[in-house]
Amino acid sequence: MHYEAQGGVAAAAGSGPAVASRASNRLDVFVRGVDNKLYWKTWNGSDWSMWGTIGAPPGGVTSDPAAVSMGPNDIELFVRGADNACWQRSYSSGSWSGWGSLGGALTTAPSVSSRGVGELDVFAGGPGNWIWEISLDTGVSPTWGDWHDAIDIPIAYAPAAVSWNNTDVDLFFVDVSNKMWHTWYNGVKWSIPEDLGGYCVSGPGTAANLAANRIDVFVRGPFDLLYQRTYSAISGWDADWAPLSGTIQFQGDPDAVSWGPNRIDLFGVGSDSILYHKAWVAGVWLP
Repeated sequence: MHYEAQGGVAAAAGSGPAVASRASNRLDVFVRGVDNKLYWKTWNGSDWSMWGTIGAPPGGVTSDPAAVSMGPNDIELFVRGADNACWQRSYSSGSWSGWGSLGGALTTAPSVSSRGVGELDVFAGGPGNWIWEISLDTGVSPTWGDWHDAIDIPIAYAPAAVSWNNTDVDLFFVDVSNKMWHTWYNGVKWSIPEDLGGYCVSGPGTAANLAANRIDVFVRGPFDLLYQRTYSAISGWDADWAPLSGTIQFQGDPDAVSWGPNRIDLFGVGSDSILYHKAWVAGVWLP
């Protein structure tokens, strides 16, 4: 098992990637460059595109990006701007919208999940280093709510959110003692956070695979290697964090996505500022 180098762009120091899938066998990967602009690369099912820039909000990007797809050919992209606000732009029908500010006072990169078309939940560290949330609910017309504190536990890195269905959100975060925690929203309230342990030196990256009834969580741990822990709807959490084989040391937060049954694509930026990728298919990490 090895990591495939995607090369072509020097990521900003400490940066991690964001990945979304807008269709089966389709990947869109984003990373912050050393010029504090965002760069974008796509997989069309057979080939990777070249890197291209999609710019930045006024003053540049000051965090890792976050990305999610609400449906076919849709991408929702979020970053922290120079003013510490959350900035968003959308891709639809082959073109990007302009940047728009959602406000806020972010202390970390944002994270985003979608419970369905027109449903977005954005999380980030905010005042008090607690986890703050803002949500979009289209209803009759698209409307963003207000930022509010969701989890009153100080965090060390950006949180990560993922959704299985139209009601639930699973949220993962690392506290100031470098332990991972997990809580979930069932459409009414948040659960009591559960301790997943570990010694984490980054925020998490997550992938939910409904067909396989599992959630996979990835994080940078000791020696700057990537570690994995898996939840199964049948057996619960596996015993402990497991290092992924390979000798590449990483920086920033990893990210992962599932675009089909029994498929996970994992991305991370190495200490050489190059993007790396590996894929899990039907229980096996590809060589």
